Amino acid sequence: MIQQPVEARSTGSGLRGAGVVTASVGGAALVTGIILNLKVNSMSRDLERHYVSSTNSSRETYKTLALVSYGVGAACVAGGALLYYLGWRPGGAVVALVPAVAPGEVGALLGGSF
Repeated sequence: MIQQPVEARSTGSGLRGAGVVTASVGGAALVTGIILNLKVNSMSRDLERHYVSSTNSSRETYKTLALVSYGVGAACVAGGALLYYLGWRPGGAVVALVPAVAPGEVGALLGGSF
């Protein structure tokens, strides 16, 4: 039996899938930031009643982690939306992320057509 080649379902489906996953991770990071912020507020109220330096240090750590979670979440949601958009557009998009290494430097190059 001869098998016929399978056609691609839809141009850009990989980008759309990656966009949904990336945005979902971003949503989880934003929820984590909210939960950490609630913990910081609770610890702040406790510190107003009875100050303990170790509790204040933990509160500062939670505060930093909440801010990082907000930043990562926002970046992932924006990146996921961009990936989804690029996969949705008719004709798709070509995007390449290439590592770049030079003496004393490491980086990445981003190129493509939209």
